[in-house]
Amino acid sequence: MERAAVRMHVAADLSGTYTDFWTVTQGALEFAARKTGLELTTAGRERLALLSNATAMMLDAWVQNSDRAACSTLT
Repeated sequence: MERAAVRMHVAADLSGTYTDFWTVTQGALEFAARKTGLELTTAGRERLALLSNATAMMLDAWVQNSDRAACSTLT
C-alpha cells in the first residue's frame, strides 16, 4: 500500500500539481480497496489512512490501550 501512495505522490510532483500526503494516502487506500474488492465507508477509509501511516510501535500502543473491538470495524 505504501508504494502506491509514493507512486501517486511522485505522479503529482511530475505533473506540477501539489497534493498533500493525507489525500495521497486516502487515494492509495481507495485504489487498494478497489483492487481487492473491498468497499470502504468514509469512516473506514479515514481509520485505515491513520493506521497506514503509523509505526509498528504506535500500532502496538493503540491496540494495548484501546477497545480491540473498535479496530475490527474498519469497513
